[in-house]
Parts: sequence; C-alpha cells; structure tokens
Amino acid sequence: YFGQAFICLVKDTPTAGALVGALIGYNIFFSGLIVKPQYFVGPFQLGYWTAPGRFAFEGLVVTQFHENDTPVLANYLSPYFFYLNCTVDEVPEDCQGTISDYVNYFFGGRFTIDNFWVDVGALLAYMCLAKIATEFALWKFNYVNT
Repeated sequence: YFGQAFICLVKDTPTAGALVGALIGYNIFFSGLIVKPQYFVGPFQLGYWTAPGRFAFEGLVVTQFHENDTPVLANYLSPYFFYLNCTVDEVPEDCQGTISDYVNYFFGGRFTIDNFWVDVGALLAYMCLAKIATEFALWKFNYVNT
C-alpha cells in the first residue's frame, strides 16, 4: 500500500520508485533479515522498532516456530553449540536443541510469541497509514497537466 501512496503523493514515477526502494531497503535492513535484532543498539533501536517489515518477519517466525520441538543438531564448536551449554568432550551428535531454541538463540530472544499482538497491531496501523496517505493525496493533489 505504501507504493500506491507514494505514487499518489509525488509528481513522477521515478521519485515514487526511489521512495519505494528506500522503504524496501529500510525494511530489509531493520527487519532482522540482514542484521540480527540483538545487534541494534542505541539510535538503531528506532529503526528496529519502526520498520514495518520487522513486524511481519517476527510474526512469521514466531507463529511458525513457537514451541516447535523438531530437533536441531548444533555444529561442533559453533556459537549455537555453546548456547546449548554443550561441552567440548561431548559427542557432537548429542548436542542438539529444538527449532524453538534455535529461534530464541538466533534472534537473541527478541522475537517472541509475546509480541504477536504488537506485530498484528503495528501492521494494521501501517496499512491504515498508507491508505490514509493515499486517500489524502488523491483528494488534495492534482498533477494533471503539470
């Protein structure tokens, strides 16, 4: 919906495309796909808590993997190996956790099922914001013959 809003808010298609590209980059960077959420500290927290893609990604991850007991084998001496408190003497096949544990490890405990309704609410708010911006632009701006 933001693409539609940008098309209606600006005069030309290249500018709208640039705005959409910036929004996509912002979403990808701050959603947890490129940089893990636990590494967003200081002023970068603002991007993490305001990127619409982060709420969608978290919602997908937690609903898919919450309380999933499928075993995940930790590679020997990997960070996940130590997260599970496995010892160096232990046989690598004995060091395993669950997908739910791995999600908790990978996202630093930031992606939790407790945030589910926050995710839903944020996505609905962003959708409403985009639709309001589109309607406002259609009502207020007229770029015909300019």
